[in-house]
Amino acid sequence: MFPEKWIGTNGAIRWPPRSCDLTPLDSWLWAYIKNIIYKVRSDNMEDLRERTRAAFQRITPVMIRNATNAVLKRCQVCITVEGRQFENLHRRRRQNLNI
Repeated sequence: MFPEKWIGTNGAIRWPPRSCDLTPLDSWLWAYIKNIIYKVRSDNMEDLRERTRAAFQRITPVMIRNATNAVLKRCQVCITVEGRQFENLHRRRRQNLNI
């Protein structure tokens, strides 16, 4: 619909370097929680609430430390790619670090 206005991977508008994707909440936590919650389909809200609580309870201090420690590297990569989108470069690394 608006191809020249798309912001994102390979979009016409470069991904902003001050993107929230640099923070652990956006680069790791929400994806982690979402993957757990939606692993199995749910038909009711109470089940989703319970899965959400359980997902947050599974987070360990080591997982938080790994995600937090990754911020500096994410910033360095952002600078290296001159502010362009770089999530595809970090996906495999996050899986290897268990974050």
